[in-house]
Amino acid sequence: MKTLSTFILLTLALVAFGQEEKEQQSDYNPQTILGTKDKSVRGYLSFNEKGVILNDQVGLLTGGEISLVFGHRLNIGFFGYGKTNRVQSDYIDTDGFRHFYEMGMGGMKLERVFFTNSAVHFTVPLSFGVGAMTLNRYALTDYEFYNNHINWENSLYDFDTFVFIEPGLNVELNLLKHLRLDAGVGYMFTDEVHLAGTNNWPLNNFTGNISLKLGWF
Repeated sequence: MKTLSTFILLTLALVAFGQEEKEQQSDYNPQTILGTKDKSVRGYLSFNEKGVILNDQVGLLTGGEISLVFGHRLNIGFFGYGKTNRVQSDYIDTDGFRHFYEMGMGGMKLERVFFTNSAVHFTVPLSFGVGAMTLNRYALTDYEFYNNHINWENSLYDFDTFVFIEPGLNVELNLLKHLRLDAGVGYMFTDEVHLAGTNNWPLNNFTGNISLKLGWF
């Protein structure tokens, strides 16, 4: 809990610091988040990979994002993810099958960008949205292994939805003028999830994130 509190306080301090930040370039000197001299709106697409801790295993989620960029310093966009690897649950059915988790999530992201003209700079994203988790007798990655003959309707055992919010901190690299790579950590908070053999907050933990952004910044 102490680590989590420190992480949240650090994120808030960085956002507050950004209000007084001044860019080195004389023709790029914003006064507030949206009150820049350059009021242009740009945008980008990104390909994202997220790692979450689920039942003491690493769950990998692959997804994408589309965002608008306001004044070089504020990104507002929408994203979606789906889990791509096998993560086992502790639930075993009456036939002796240990079930697997499947999940997807999507929502909106607000991202504050600091020192955007520097080759290496940082961002403070805040993501929030909704997701869904299921318990299945078979993992989706088993589809080809079972020769495409899995009865997915019978495979599904339990299902629940959740809302989440995830603050984070990223380091971003300007690879090319229209290409950026960022990586960082976050902490995910969700409401209660009700699935058989699963604790009520299975995703409340640190996350790892990496994105490749292509567009106009």
